[in-house]
Amino acid sequence: MSVALMRDTENREVSTLAIACMDWRLNGVMDKRNDGATAFLRGAGSSQDLLGSLKKITREHPELKHIEVITHSDCGAAGVIYKAKYDYENYAAIGMSQSVWRRIVDKFDEKKFKDKEEVALENGTALEKRIVHNVWRWSDADVAMKHVDLSRVEVPQDGGKHTLVLMKPSTQKYSETIEAWGLEETGAYVVQAESLLDMLPDIELASRALHIDKVFAEAGHNGFRQKELASIRRRLGVSATCLV
Repeated sequence: MSVALMRDTENREVSTLAIACMDWRLNGVMDKRNDGATAFLRGAGSSQDLLGSLKKITREHPELKHIEVITHSDCGAAGVIYKAKYDYENYAAIGMSQSVWRRIVDKFDEKKFKDKEEVALENGTALEKRIVHNVWRWSDADVAMKHVDLSRVEVPQDGGKHTLVLMKPSTQKYSETIEAWGLEETGAYVVQAESLLDMLPDIELASRALHIDKVFAEAGHNGFRQKELASIRRRLGVSATCLV
């Protein structure tokens, strides 16, 4: 199945693919970076599980010229990894499956960190290296890592309510999608990938570690189907709804 990157209203050619964290505080930051020619992949801490989607997109979109790995300060996913490494018993109690635990935490087994900021930097650096090592085989795009200091960003109040939004990679601004669904006040975490399989570790982390119990998925021709969300409901016991 081919990869269709949803374009903005001007249908501009996509030149940049940005890989960023799902943190809701980045939604406005990413919108400001979005020039209409940038598509986004997002997961927990710029998850390395997004590499499958990255490979599909870069292979089918040779017009891509740039790949950006975007890390940020005060990363919740990095905090989970840090605490899991040094407080295993308490974090094991959140009920994360062994398969997801291995994919998110065990890859840092040999590393030592002083805080979660080092975890975020290491995760971003490792992802950048994996992309550089592999992407040249099917793409001429250059690869760079950038960092967002959230202490310097004006973040809107979220009212303490959070949801998780699942979307396909897109150049559309979140102000045009999430707000259209009436979720702008909820602090919507955003996961963007080509398949639900690529999203599962991020969805589980959001559910188990961040205690998010409402999941909304983009529907329509390029989105997801209700039956695709059934496994999420069964596996995690969360509310999962398709939005048009």
